[in-house]
Amino acid sequence: MIVLKSLALVSLSVFLFGCARTPNCDDSSTLDALKVQLSLQIAKFVGSKKPVTITALAPSDKGLDPQTHIRLCTGMASTSAGAPTVTYTVARASSGGPVVQVSNIEPDQAMRDAAVTNAQTRGQQVDLLLADMGNLKQIATALEEYSVDHGGKYTSSFENLKSPYMDAVPTVPESGGAYTIVIPPDPKMGSYEIMDDGSIGGLSSLKTIEGNPCDPSTCQHVIYAQAKGILGGP
Repeated sequence: MIVLKSLALVSLSVFLFGCARTPNCDDSSTLDALKVQLSLQIAKFVGSKKPVTITALAPSDKGLDPQTHIRLCTGMASTSAGAPTVTYTVARASSGGPVVQVSNIEPDQAMRDAAVTNAQTRGQQVDLLLADMGNLKQIATALEEYSVDHGGKYTSSFENLKSPYMDAVPTVPESGGAYTIVIPPDPKMGSYEIMDDGSIGGLSSLKTIEGNPCDPSTCQHVIYAQAKGILGGP
């Protein structure tokens, strides 16, 4: 995914090792080797995991160093995933090795649209997660109140938690799925755990029972554990 903060006008020198001579813009074999190096370096600079396509490579008389005014190759590059167009210049560095001068990164409209959509999706995921956590805590409060009235016992039945403990049984935000009360759970969880239906995304802010950050392979559900509070779990 492209790092969005890199979309401003920037000027960065990226050294290309393994080619110590001044670029020859008229030599096809030199250009082919240069394109490979350019694609790797520009992809790294803009934060793309996708290959970079060199769309133009041509001579230029505009030197980066007005003292030497050497011949340059300039061009454009973009990634295959709709990344920004990158304007670059290849020249000889003062140390003798060639340099890529990245002078501008301009996102295309597709990338702008994707950035807006991603931001909206992340915002929606946060809202759903907060609502889901609120529901889990509401159920936990009802369970504790039930336990006080029933000699320290808990129930896995939502029917038993209806009035006076809850006016209505909450459902998982957006999906409308049901919550599950597990009694007894894993001993590390306490006397009970409450689990959603696994439809809420964006759980990277949560931790597992072991204290590890959640990722999609370890956390599919948001859980309220009586002894731990809010967790992510399988």
